[in-house]
Amino acid sequence: MGVRVIEADSASDSYDDDECPTCKAENKTKTSHPKRATTEASSTLYASRDLVGNCKEYRIEYNCRDLRIIGNGNRVRIVNNSGNLQIIGNTTRLKIQHNSGHIKYTGNDGRIYLGSDSQQQNVDYIGCNGLLKVVKSLELNSNKSSKRARGQKAPQADTAQSNNCHKMGVEIDNNVTIVNGVSGSIVIKNAINVSI
Repeated sequence: MGVRVIEADSASDSYDDDECPTCKAENKTKTSHPKRATTEASSTLYASRDLVGNCKEYRIEYNCRDLRIIGNGNRVRIVNNSGNLQIIGNTTRLKIQHNSGHIKYTGNDGRIYLGSDSQQQNVDYIGCNGLLKVVKSLELNSNKSSKRARGQKAPQADTAQSNNCHKMGVEIDNNVTIVNGVSGSIVIKNAINVSI
């Protein structure tokens, strides 16, 4: 899981500008050898794992390594996270039931939901319009769809929703601590329902 194989060939390892039509005249005097020595693909090892794609849904039971998720509009659900998690992209929703690792989010319009029993509730967020919620219980294992069509509304929707919130145990607390992080980012500790 921690091994990432990159296929190497002479075309991908060459940094010459010979293929560029505007620079071709300038580079005729240069040699056509690649500037970097090629290495075998099997000798390249990375400690982190990259998941790349837009509008994907990832469900992870347990993450104990460095994980980087790159893309826009992704939905990530993790039951247990004890590794370093880095999210790069816009409008990504991240739900973690139990977190004891480091989380770094780079992008706009991010939604991060953490379980209240998480040991680590710090999120290093760089971007605009982010939302961090620490909730008492996250039901990540249920397959029920809680979305309702826009035209369908129950006549007593307000009272039913308020009763459901109390039954689910969603708790709102105002114990917020803001700390300036590395490179000008803001770290929010013990925050519930905070809009950045």
